[in-house]
Amino acid sequence: MTSNGVHAIPAIKEMLDVNNRLFHSSLAGISEEEAKKRIGGDTNSMNFLAGHVAVARYLMAMLSGLQVPPTLSDEYKSYNADANYDSIADLIRSWDDISARLVPALDSLSEEQLQAAPPQPFPIGNQTILNALGFLVEHESYHIGQMGFVRRALGHSAAAYQ
Repeated sequence: MTSNGVHAIPAIKEMLDVNNRLFHSSLAGISEEEAKKRIGGDTNSMNFLAGHVAVARYLMAMLSGLQVPPTLSDEYKSYNADANYDSIADLIRSWDDISARLVPALDSLSEEQLQAAPPQPFPIGNQTILNALGFLVEHESYHIGQMGFVRRALGHSAAAYQ
């Protein structure tokens, strides 16, 4: 069992903050019409990506002990061309709501909680809540990077860290 997982929480929170800024920057100025576009073949649309990372934040919140049912549907697990995804404004509201709850919840996790097994398996070696949180932050970063790419492909300026 790895000890001192609580010392990893500040780094996780820092990355959540960076991703929060990039999430908002990626969506700034994107119209609802643009948000639905798939820039090529089987790529993800901006509104799917925004919902997908918001759902991941809800999962992080639940792993952190919060009893918060996701406000977004299971349609955000994988892209579905027939799905009626939420508006950008609704997705931002969902993201902001869970983000405000998640960060304080992380501070309340004990070493024992961080080293406990997650309720579902993750594609990581050592199945702990801490490692599941780390995976989900990486997953979020990956998809927010996709949002930045889609933003540029739609003709907008690059997403910014500010």
